[in-house]
Amino acid sequence: MAKVTKVYLATSNDNDLTLGSGEPPGGDELDSRVQKLEGDLKEIKGDLKALVKDVAEIKGRVSAMPSSFQLLGMVLAIMGATFAFIRFGLSGL
Repeated sequence: MAKVTKVYLATSNDNDLTLGSGEPPGGDELDSRVQKLEGDLKEIKGDLKALVKDVAEIKGRVSAMPSSFQLLGMVLAIMGATFAFIRFGLSGL
């Protein structure tokens, strides 16, 4: 059985037609492109670490917030104290 070779037709950024010769369209060097991607990946990793740290801080703050029942209890306690002060506190003056 004969080996079939596929030929790819591609255009580069300057619209030159090239046949798939193993090199990227436009004659770019693969090594320089990979090095640029690796540099970008390092920057993305640094940004991701900072983002994870910020999310952890936000989770800590949210978990420390009072619940709805605690807030309702505080409002009712303040209302009760205000009522008691008005009802019993001013009559003694």
